[in-house]
Amino acid sequence: MSGQPSQQEELKAFSVSAEQCQDFKTSSQIEWILPAGKFGFAMGTASGAASRRLHSHLAVTLGPGDKPAAALIALEAVTASRGTRVGISTNTYAGAVHPEGFRRLQSFMAGPACEWVFKSGATSITKRLKMHADGLGCTTTYENKGEGAVQLRIRPLIGWRREHEPFTASEGFPAHLSFPSSETEIEMEEATLTLRHDDAERLPSTGWHYRFWLEKEEEEGAPALDDVYCPCELSWLLEPGGIARITASLTGSRDHIEIPAMSEAATLKDQLCSAASLHVVSDEAGPFLAADLPVKGQRSRDVLIALPGIMIGLGREEEATEMLNWIGSTMKNGALPTTLAADRPPNDFRSCDAGLWLIQAAWQVLQAHWDDGLAAATLTWMDEIIQGLANGCDAGLVFDEVDGLLKLVDDDAGLTWMDSFVDDWPAVYRHGKPIEINALWISGLHIAESICARTGQDGLRWRLQAEKADSNFEKTFWRSSIRRWLDCAEPDDATLRAGIVIALGVPFSPIRGRHAEEALALAARELLTPYGIRSCGPREPNYDGRQPNQVSEVSRLEHNGAVLPWMLGLYAYAVARITRDDSRVASLLDCADEMLLEHGLGGISRLRGGDEPHRPGGVRWHAPALSGLMTAFRVLEESRETALDSLS
Repeated sequence: MSGQPSQQEELKAFSVSAEQCQDFKTSSQIEWILPAGKFGFAMGTASGAASRRLHSHLAVTLGPGDKPAAALIALEAVTASRGTRVGISTNTYAGAVHPEGFRRLQSFMAGPACEWVFKSGATSITKRLKMHADGLGCTTTYENKGEGAVQLRIRPLIGWRREHEPFTASEGFPAHLSFPSSETEIEMEEATLTLRHDDAERLPSTGWHYRFWLEKEEEEGAPALDDVYCPCELSWLLEPGGIARITASLTGSRDHIEIPAMSEAATLKDQLCSAASLHVVSDEAGPFLAADLPVKGQRSRDVLIALPGIMIGLGREEEATEMLNWIGSTMKNGALPTTLAADRPPNDFRSCDAGLWLIQAAWQVLQAHWDDGLAAATLTWMDEIIQGLANGCDAGLVFDEVDGLLKLVDDDAGLTWMDSFVDDWPAVYRHGKPIEINALWISGLHIAESICARTGQDGLRWRLQAEKADSNFEKTFWRSSIRRWLDCAEPDDATLRAGIVIALGVPFSPIRGRHAEEALALAARELLTPYGIRSCGPREPNYDGRQPNQVSEVSRLEHNGAVLPWMLGLYAYAVARITRDDSRVASLLDCADEMLLEHGLGGISRLRGGDEPHRPGGVRWHAPALSGLMTAFRVLEESRETALDSLS
């Protein structure tokens, strides 16, 4: 999968068949997203019907701490040819679907742009949508692919609606309308939306459309009915090959942009790369990795877990190096901020392991593409982590001088990767010395030693520290009486949790030999599912295997039994290291096609139910989850290449 993706690969897209498109129950559940800039995106369903408040052609977050809002909700389109009017858009109202454009939908594609192909008799219209690079605008085109002229009429539907907050008709919206030549300006309290519509005849059709029904909002316990505003109607006469263009802009450029043709991502490699490209977005400061889509808070741990799998898989290691250097620059007293934000200073350092994940991520990127600057920075970060431990690390860890291991100082703060809270209390309490924190620590020490060896520096101090911690790791965490590794030591907690998979899968794992084989076998029996790793063993008393049907349930379930796809990459590393069995690594990808298509096109959900049928839940486009699949794919490729090299 390595190597800079070609232009052809960048234009691969996920496709939905005519049969799926014309089944409204199916196509209205298939979601897509087009992220752009720092906080802009378009989002919707294959059918065209909105089921969430953020489903729209243009949505944006205007400033730090602001919630994303949808501005251009939809374009309601109707064609007329030879006296026949046909709707080629779809809206859902309370008790009705109108128009029923999905019935004419022959195909849908989502990748770097979206494309809908509508056919009715001799009429054939291709609609394309693409976000502008700054995230503040979008261009939509309608191309007449038929043999005769077509009258196209479009009603833009406008609002300023936020997730889970109802948007209803009011006399004060919009604040002002103006109609300059070839443009319509809608001034709202929050922003001004400009529609550019060259060559269109503008018709008076101003007013509210009422009681749009949003299915997903209702499922998630939010008000389900909204109103939207129509500022005008636009009309074009399209000859064969003619194109109507509408560009919507919020303070950004009003220029129309070209929308490229796309081809289907037919292979798993193409699908993974197409999906990964969604998460790599740019603004004026350069590229960054979006841990979740739509972009909200950037949790440092999530970004660092996702970064190697996605950026190495895309062959974009130099950009990964830029990202890591910027993340490392935010370190304070050996700790990284919980949330990354370039536009405001960090003030929360509640992820005790984020700095250690930075070291692991840097090592993986260095292995794929060596960079002397990143290698030097990685040693500096390890020095800062050690100094922070000596000074009382902001992240809540202390160094045990006796055994060289790390211990939590705040049992109730939810500082490890099991950091979800329910009603302001940690969903999981962990005490003492967590096994995966110490595996990350030991791996980091060995990484520092290896960098010194590669660059001709004296790595003795790193080796001595690693040897001390390594020699005490097994006696601290292994319990021969139960043939199991502890989840936490001092006090002992033998709960079977997914931390053991992290400990097995880090680059320099301290778990080796027969005890590693036993740990992997136990994880395969109790934690492994076709979709990822359970966060907690199903025989544990606090296990909760329910399906994540409500948003409110995600935090409770995530670390008490939910399936976590992001751990598939770590598990793949462990399998390759311990068993060298390609078939076992390959089997981790058996459900990848299904996972990439079922919840959001090109998205892997944050978690799934612990019990069958393991339904997806949480964020639909979660970069660490996608990275888990991409890492497993890369491990498989590398394993097979190694096997071929040994034969030649």
